[in-house]
Amino acid sequence: MQHRQNKDGAVLTTLIAAVADIHAGNHAIMGGPAVNGLNERCRKVVAVLAAAAKFAKSKGARLVIEGDVFDTARPSPQLVRAVMDALAVVETDVIPGNHDRVTDAPGDHALAPLGRMSNVRVYDEPALVGPGVNEFFCPPAPRGTNAAEWFAEVLPVNPFGRGLIHGHFGIVHAGADIHRINIGCLPQDVVFTLMRERGYVRGFFGDWHERKVFKRGDLVIEQVGALVPTGWDNPGPDFGYLTLYDTEAGTSTVHKFGGPRFYNATTVEEAAELKAKGAYVKLSAPRGTVAPEGVMMIEEVIKNERTPDEVRAQTAGSLDEALVQATTELVQPHLRDAVLARSRAALSAAGSS
Repeated sequence: MQHRQNKDGAVLTTLIAAVADIHAGNHAIMGGPAVNGLNERCRKVVAVLAAAAKFAKSKGARLVIEGDVFDTARPSPQLVRAVMDALAVVETDVIPGNHDRVTDAPGDHALAPLGRMSNVRVYDEPALVGPGVNEFFCPPAPRGTNAAEWFAEVLPVNPFGRGLIHGHFGIVHAGADIHRINIGCLPQDVVFTLMRERGYVRGFFGDWHERKVFKRGDLVIEQVGALVPTGWDNPGPDFGYLTLYDTEAGTSTVHKFGGPRFYNATTVEEAAELKAKGAYVKLSAPRGTVAPEGVMMIEEVIKNERTPDEVRAQTAGSLDEALVQATTELVQPHLRDAVLARSRAALSAAGSS
């Protein structure tokens, strides 16, 4: 069997390590102090990517990133360099995600510099590559386009069978949140039908951050899940997955990496335990009450007016006292009165509802 080659003509391994949705960036929330242009949280995110790359290398695999390497389409030069350093150790295939792209035009995305690396191949247009196990790399559909119709148009027939699909699409399934479904997603049934008709056995998809695996006969669709969660929109421990897939044997194993995690806590003890493990924690009390120990965490993020490592529980005897303490410490002086008034009004409305 013939096999794909890298840019230098060396044969590429048929073992792949699939990850998705790293969202590397200088996130303002819980960002921490900056060093060489990267805040603390950003450095932790890049460290997870570096660990995944080293793991792939150690297993003799190539890394495949299913989109959203960066959190924004215009990352800083320092961040681009850090990501390039992380990927330098392993052969890598990557497609842009929606967060990586400036426009739909090829090359107009944050991954363009990565494509200059000898070990990285960026697929910003639909492409079936081979020989050996043929793999179809597919970036998101153009904005405003019905993704299911577009995907059916661009997915080629794989004449050799047992092909793979790499894409950046949310996979719509029976339990999907209806508020997330839009024309940029792919219905599970559509993907399975096209896979069967056109010679593919497995699909790896980024975009939606919760890991899901769907099976239909010998066909498998995997929503890989976020390698790194993006914040309290991705709470809990269930992130950090990498799928190691043997394209010749058709077998896979799943591996999990640490890194930033975000939790909601309802007691001081729970919050303290989670924070001791290095997690980012929000502590809240039931409506109209204060936590038993008289502690209330109030997080007020006004753009970048505070560094996220300043977020912490505020000890107070009452909810209003906690609100005053948080506003005084976290909000710029010229904004405090307005923020305090609006916060009190919101709390009053919530208490009377």
